[in-house]
Amino acid sequence: MAALLEVSNPAYDLMAVESVDRSSDNIVYRVYEPDVPLSVPATTATPTNVVYSIRDLGEFFLLADSYILVTGRFLQADGGDLVAADNPALECGSTSFFSQSRLRLNSQLIEDNSTLSHVNAHIKQLTTLSPDYVMTCGTNSGFILDQNTGCSQDADYTITAGERNITYNAGYKARRRQAGGGEAKSDAAGTDQLAGQVIRSYVVRLSDLFSAASCRKVMKNVSLRVELTTRTQAEMIFQDQGAGEACKFQIDRMQLVIAVHNPSLSELARMEAELASGNEIPYQFLKYTTYESDVAAVNNSSYRTFTFNTSSQKPLGCFITTQRTNIAGEHQYNSMIFDNCLLSNVRVKINGRQYPYSEYECSFSNDRVSRSYARPYEELLRFLSKNYDISSGALIGADDWANLYPLYWVPFHNLSPSPSYQITAEVKSTGSGATAFAVDGNATNSRSRSDYKIFMTLLTVGEFSIQGDRSGVIVKSQ
Repeated sequence: MAALLEVSNPAYDLMAVESVDRSSDNIVYRVYEPDVPLSVPATTATPTNVVYSIRDLGEFFLLADSYILVTGRFLQADGGDLVAADNPALECGSTSFFSQSRLRLNSQLIEDNSTLSHVNAHIKQLTTLSPDYVMTCGTNSGFILDQNTGCSQDADYTITAGERNITYNAGYKARRRQAGGGEAKSDAAGTDQLAGQVIRSYVVRLSDLFSAASCRKVMKNVSLRVELTTRTQAEMIFQDQGAGEACKFQIDRMQLVIAVHNPSLSELARMEAELASGNEIPYQFLKYTTYESDVAAVNNSSYRTFTFNTSSQKPLGCFITTQRTNIAGEHQYNSMIFDNCLLSNVRVKINGRQYPYSEYECSFSNDRVSRSYARPYEELLRFLSKNYDISSGALIGADDWANLYPLYWVPFHNLSPSPSYQITAEVKSTGSGATAFAVDGNATNSRSRSDYKIFMTLLTVGEFSIQGDRSGVIVKSQ
């Protein structure tokens, strides 16, 4: 038996000194406007394309610390000011503003998140961020998660029994306060304080939109192009609970903020020599790519499948989740939550091989005695490598996993190399027909389960490289 490794208490190292990072002289944040100014108000029925083209940044910059600054206001559907009756329910996270996002370096397409950019970013956030982010930075980007049932009706906002009520949704309450809705309050003269334009600004981190931007490595002499397409729904996702009049978030301005580093002279000389050497400099990252089933699957007791082919790098694993498509009173819900859809079985097949070896078997019955979903939740925690520390723990508790964010993590161990991969998600839901889901036995919170879609988020190792030569910098996308 091997002996235990003995370590010393760092407090006993009397000669230890504090370290100081002197490798950077300064970091500045440069603000860029879109190539074509936004039409204000940007609330047309069609998506708005926003492009930022920055040519040959002659300074070292870091995408991981860069972001989009979105400024806008909450208004009624007709453009009028909000009144006391308006209670808009903000969708979770400013990343939900965009349906498409593309990143190009020196005209090379590095990452393309088409049609599902908001879902891809949300799943990335759910599986990489911790509670400390939600309590601090998350509020700066509207990233405030639903809790418990996720129902966002007025009855759950003005809970008289207080936060002890199982259906109390603190996340919805916090988001609606940002949007200016909620409990009516008046000043001494009786004037409603909620009336008028509610102006807000939100931060969209590039590292949330683009997996490639999560690589914490600077680059230089590279042209940058960020292409964004707003979701049509993003400007009409708010609805008044009482009068049924839709509200909207009007985007007035969007700016790209780039973190520019000025390294010390010694670090500058070293990095310049590396760029001039002609060697390829690799930029690797964990890439999230989300796919959606083409046709909504009808619930029944047989397996529903979603198959696609990819010739990308060997996948490391995937997340599987589902979302109902016909939601009664959809405006009352945060569309950035998912649904357990009463799934009883979940498995994935790659080139005919099944993962996990023993498929996930669950029960989401309202009968608490027969509920069973500990195994897939445990596997998600293993992927997250999280504990329940308030700062570094997982964002999703067991009950919130079952009701709001049921992400099934399927690792692909010992997957054989192949020039291409055929990936099939197979899920089965208990029962059949258009029976309503009752959340924790509360029919008020139910949704029809006749149709749902399957989302698969594939994880691969993404990579691009830059190579300096006499004519500048060459970017190669893998």
